[in-house]
Amino acid sequence: MLANGWVQRIKAETEAKTNYRIAKLLGVEASSVKQMETGRTKTLSDDVCLKVAGLLDIDPMEVIADQAFERAKSDETRAFWRGKMAGCLLLEWRFLAVFLAAAGGVWLLLKSLIWFLTPKQEAVTHTLLNVQQYILC
Repeated sequence: MLANGWVQRIKAETEAKTNYRIAKLLGVEASSVKQMETGRTKTLSDDVCLKVAGLLDIDPMEVIADQAFERAKSDETRAFWRGKMAGCLLLEWRFLAVFLAAAGGVWLLLKSLIWFLTPKQEAVTHTLLNVQQYILC
């Protein structure tokens, strides 16, 4: 993604909607953000990449690899950085899968405990619904 894509993503996913505000958060001039937005500046420096990642709460390597991919001159170098970008996304999906598996395990444990500790079927169903609503909120 070129620099303008990152500026648009910041505007879409954060409270920073103006070039001035984005510039303050990135530690650059507002005119620099305007150049990024219009496409005059094609890629971000590594320092700005780190700040963009912090604003978007994503892995800094994702932004750095993306910008290195955009700057790369050879197909071999582009392929290397494309692999790094895919690795960052794969790592995020693995983390999500582990988190969901753990959450599922906790849900099954709670379900089992409530089943054994509650004498009436109606009370079990009511309690399970309350616990499920609490977990999902």
